[in-house]
Amino acid sequence: MSGPDEIVPGVTVRDEDGGVVGAVRLVYADDETRRPEWVVIDLEEGARFVPVFPAVVRDGEVHVPFSAATIASAPYFDPDAGHLFRQNEADLYDHYDLPYDRTAILAVGQPNAEDYTSGQPAPGTQPTHSAQAPGGAL
Repeated sequence: MSGPDEIVPGVTVRDEDGGVVGAVRLVYADDETRRPEWVVIDLEEGARFVPVFPAVVRDGEVHVPFSAATIASAPYFDPDAGHLFRQNEADLYDHYDLPYDRTAILAVGQPNAEDYTSGQPAPGTQPTHSAQAPGGAL
């Protein structure tokens, strides 16, 4: 078994039945810990975020405990926006039925309120690795 640091673009993601869901296009890391938290894979339905935990990296592939249907029906957030906000994360954690501490979201009175007043993104996640085409273009 390997660790989450080995999750990089191009790595295959497999669902709970071992079926191939897709390949990692982006890896999003937590703003504060810098640890990988989400991977983005492209599906027919569009790009979808999949949580790194409780995924397991085995034999160079990411194995997630979710069905392909659960991943495909996850809420869509634009992975190319460069940031996943706390409310987006909360929605994704809810979708995947994983625990999430909502007190951080409610502490500002309105989700992402500081994003609009300061112009700075609230703590969340942002991409650390992305698949690039030759010449550096995404």
